Amino acid sequence: MKKAMNKKLAGAISSVLLAAALSGCFPKTDTGKGSVGGSDDLSNQVGQNAGVINGGEGDGQVIQGTPPDPSDFPSSIRDDSVPNVDVRASIHMPEGVSYLSAISTSDAVLHVWNQDEILTSIANGRPVKSDETFENSGPDDLARMCVLEDDSDIVFYTDSVNYYTPQEKEVDYASYFDSFGMYTAPESLDKEFGNADIEGLSKEDAIQSAEEILDVLQIRDRVGDPKIVSMDHDSINTLIELEQTIDRNGEPVSMRTEEDDAYALIYPVLYQGLVSQGFWGSGENSILSSAKVYFVYGRTGLVAFHISGICDITSQGQLSYIYAPTKIVKSIQDEYAEIISMETLCLNQLRLTYVLRQDAEGSTNAVMEPVWLVIGKKITTSEDEEKGTINSPLCMMFSATTGEQIPLDYFGV
Repeated sequence: MKKAMNKKLAGAISSVLLAAALSGCFPKTDTGKGSVGGSDDLSNQVGQNAGVINGGEGDGQVIQGTPPDPSDFPSSIRDDSVPNVDVRASIHMPEGVSYLSAISTSDAVLHVWNQDEILTSIANGRPVKSDETFENSGPDDLARMCVLEDDSDIVFYTDSVNYYTPQEKEVDYASYFDSFGMYTAPESLDKEFGNADIEGLSKEDAIQSAEEILDVLQIRDRVGDPKIVSMDHDSINTLIELEQTIDRNGEPVSMRTEEDDAYALIYPVLYQGLVSQGFWGSGENSILSSAKVYFVYGRTGLVAFHISGICDITSQGQLSYIYAPTKIVKSIQDEYAEIISMETLCLNQLRLTYVLRQDAEGSTNAVMEPVWLVIGKKITTSEDEEKGTINSPLCMMFSATTGEQIPLDYFGV
């Protein structure tokens, strides 16, 4: 069974983060090129192992298409020429990726974990008191849960490895930062928690602990440098009081103490220099998701970790230049220009990233596809004046190699 989450708290934090993602105005189009975003942006945390293919060079491979015009890759776009499409969007590209970078869609398979080796390493001498294998989504999708003597869980799914101590189960640290809104508005985490040193808790020890696990899993070269979030008890308590959070039994959540202080280390998972954005959704006969890697480290040591969506490439597709964000915006405007509607689309962000596309839950086959995520809100004006207007989250997805829209039936916030 997958870990139960404090739904009210997760929803509350997601709402705060998504609101930050949807807010703000931007200047008129800036024709600057290169990476976009502040130093706190997760997409700017990319290490030297990004694997970007730049400047028309692709290990001897021919890049499809004509090099784009740098003016089509501005830092922001503002355009209200189409009445029901309000564009006030910042353009976010990872550090090291430019308008001349070459990208491709690749066939891949989910990474196969050496479960026994990982279990031995994480248990570190703690006896295993139960070890069960069970069906997850079906008979071909098996999960394994190992419970250690101290009631810590190590859980293996087809697409992930998870570790939860009793402290994580009690505090539920992940509910504060593991959301789509966090990846698309990481500045919200800086506002709520920051990254200051916590007295008596070493960031160096936290990083060392995380990297030891990455080495055991043999995926250290798949990630960039971590964003470190200081989850001190005062900050957590402020959010608990603000949201009047209740637990799974409907009781008020206990206030946290210094013993609950922890660092969250959120690692960007890389593909051709692109950074995963915590996305989860569904399209036409497909599941769309992002890779995730994060750790929680507290006063007692490693508190929790989650590793998912790690793939091994089986076949790389044709290299292409990145489809211009200005063309993505133009295609949205063209589609809605002739539509008479009570809805207005507000486009606030375009983020260059990649997603995993799978035919079914539990499938080990995946396609790693570069995409543009268009993020904003949809304002619906009711015919009933008393109801006024309704704001709802908006997310659209387009191929970053062809510009083709990828239909979304659902996306997680």
